[in-house]
Amino acid sequence: MAMLTAAMIRDYLIVVGCRIIGEAADPESLSPDAEPQLAARLMDDLATPASTLLVLVGHVPHVQRLAELLIGAASEATAFEGGGGLILEMRDRRWSVATRVDQSQWWERAA
Repeated sequence: MAMLTAAMIRDYLIVVGCRIIGEAADPESLSPDAEPQLAARLMDDLATPASTLLVLVGHVPHVQRLAELLIGAASEATAFEGGGGLILEMRDRRWSVATRVDQSQWWERAA
């Protein structure tokens, strides 16, 4: 389901004019059974402009641990609910939480 959600969000972002960068060179590193460090390395390998947004969707607890790794700390801001996600923003060469999306908001409202 997370892959379907990610594909729907990606398609929506393209329709509204967002430029999408990066593809999962190693889809196994995004598996819910993979160590979050593998996915974090994928993010590190992207050439990310300063104004980059990163949309995280996936399976708990994997995606929550990935968010904590990217941000550098566990907090309530990185908590995920079913059907929700996080949008991270690159600022000063570090990821920070731009917004949380819960199931009631769904994704069109967050974009």
